[in-house]
Formats: sequence, structure tokens, C-alpha cells
Amino acid sequence: MSFNITLTEEQTKTLQQFIFEAATEAVQRAVSVAGSDKDFLNQSAMSDWLGVSTSTLINYTRAGLPVSAQNGRKFYSKKQVTKWLLSKQIGGVR
Repeated sequence: MSFNITLTEEQTKTLQQFIFEAATEAVQRAVSVAGSDKDFLNQSAMSDWLGVSTSTLINYTRAGLPVSAQNGRKFYSKKQVTKWLLSKQIGGVR
């Protein structure tokens, strides 16, 4: 079963604008949630970014993962975390 819907030019433009705004908002929300718009992430966000549990992140920190502290809160630099993880890389091309 198929349907054909005929829209006026004004309705078409309104629908296109609605879809554009909805998509833009969804992308902005996803970027914010993923933390890709930030250089530093808190412990929870860094755990999510790495795809590991908070306890695993704490173990990494004990093993030397760089962390900054400000007023008792921990912040992780995505660049420094990436660099640290790459330094732990096993195998691959040398």
C-alpha cells in the first residue's frame, strides 16, 4: 500500500525547515553527550568516551593514566588519555 501526499510549496519549505532543525538539534545533542565538543572530561564522561566502567578508569589512573584535579573533581584530557593508551599499545607495526 502506498500513499501520495501533495504539499504546497510553502508546506514543503516548512517541512524541510522542520527536518533541518530537528536533525541539527539531534546532532548537537549527540556531540554534547559524546563529549566530542570538550577537551577535558570528568570521570563519568571519560568512562563513557572510552567505553569502560568507572572502576576500570580508576584502575587505569592507578596505573599512570594522567588526570588533573580541581577542587576535588577529576578531569581527563582526551589528548593525554589517547597518548597514554597508545603508549600501552601491544604489537602492531613498529
